[in-house]
Amino acid sequence: MRSHDGTTIAERLTAACRLKHCLIRWGSLALFSSHRIHRLQACPTHHASNPMLNMLFTILRWAFRAFLLLLALLVMLLIYKSFSRTDSFHIEHAQLVDRDGLHHLEARLAQQSALYTASPPVKYQEWFGFMLHHIQPGQGAILAYRKFDPGGVLTHDDESYAKLTVWLPDGLPTKPLKVTLTPQSRIQAVFSNGGSAWPRHDCTVALTQGILQITPTGSHYAVDYLGNIALQPQVNPECEGLSNVRQEFTTSALSLSELTPWLGKPGEHPYDETYR
Repeated sequence: MRSHDGTTIAERLTAACRLKHCLIRWGSLALFSSHRIHRLQACPTHHASNPMLNMLFTILRWAFRAFLLLLALLVMLLIYKSFSRTDSFHIEHAQLVDRDGLHHLEARLAQQSALYTASPPVKYQEWFGFMLHHIQPGQGAILAYRKFDPGGVLTHDDESYAKLTVWLPDGLPTKPLKVTLTPQSRIQAVFSNGGSAWPRHDCTVALTQGILQITPTGSHYAVDYLGNIALQPQVNPECEGLSNVRQEFTTSALSLSELTPWLGKPGEHPYDETYR
């Protein structure tokens, strides 16, 4: 049997079934797609509307910022510690504690060396050359320079020090002064350097050769010393390899009460005087 458009009833039923299946499939696909879109759209809105998640995200964000700040501060600290630090000062009405030690430096160092190697061990009070930089109240004035080098950031026990102390028996000059140091000079000067962690390997020299210039500049003093260590009469064996010494620095006023073991006050331990 045919319909008015010429198709058979069976053909119409077959077409209707095909259309039904197509509609079902399209409807299912549309529903699935709509559900996925809803989930994608709903998640951000859900997060934004959840105060607990908002608080968590805020805490994490600030914690990350704090971590970056701490990291930056750590880097800045490491950079600061990698730079050498210096102190230069002058003290009026002051003198070296052990002025005679400068004249007998070689003998004292030889005595210490013998005690190190004595058998059986000898009990003694350790003495090091850098202790000649101790300062006390007295006649004249002191000019001093201290330098501490922290060494490599990732290297252990490679710190070093350098110290120069000049005693002026007649006090601070009022006009530029240039002196050629000799063993007979009234002005006394001592130089030390070495590894901060290794005080027994200290290099200390009584400067009895070289040129010392001191120039007043207002309330400060510009100091310039140039000498050759090898030409000094008494040279510590630990100073091998050290030749010319050139120290230029400008001092600021310091009081005796402000002295520290690093600057010139006797320390309880040798490290107090070799570390800044």
